[in-house]
Amino acid sequence: MGKKRDIIAKIRKTDAGKPFIDKMPFFSLSHTTKAVAVSTCKNQPTGVDAELLRHIDVNDFSHYLSREEKDKIKGSSEEFLRLWCTKEAVFKAAGTGLREPFTDVVVMPDFALFDHNTWYYKTLIVESVVMSVCCARPFKIDIQELKPCELRALD
Repeated sequence: MGKKRDIIAKIRKTDAGKPFIDKMPFFSLSHTTKAVAVSTCKNQPTGVDAELLRHIDVNDFSHYLSREEKDKIKGSSEEFLRLWCTKEAVFKAAGTGLREPFTDVVVMPDFALFDHNTWYYKTLIVESVVMSVCCARPFKIDIQELKPCELRALD
């Protein structure tokens, strides 16, 4: 997106709250305790979500899950967070935010279905952070890890 200081001032939001910048690549942002995740794509919407890998009492979130999803994750915090991040990345890519029921996103092994569309995703764990990136077409993922001192150098 460049190193211009005024880029933040150009960020606008759709009615659903999705950030965008006119005449710039599609992008999505997420953050958690140990990381910030950014996905960018020149020609298609993208979404990203990141969550710190930690213990989750899956029962607290059972109303967000279908019966099949509950059976698949079997109470596993890691599996729950993989599913959660994927669904949230789909919502971000679709531009709906978290306004739709989480059960409306059906996650398959390599793609997810939502609102009559197919969304391709990749979910990975990097240094105890679960991340999921989503786009409307199959894609390659390029991970670039920046240390805090490198981020300051971008100013």
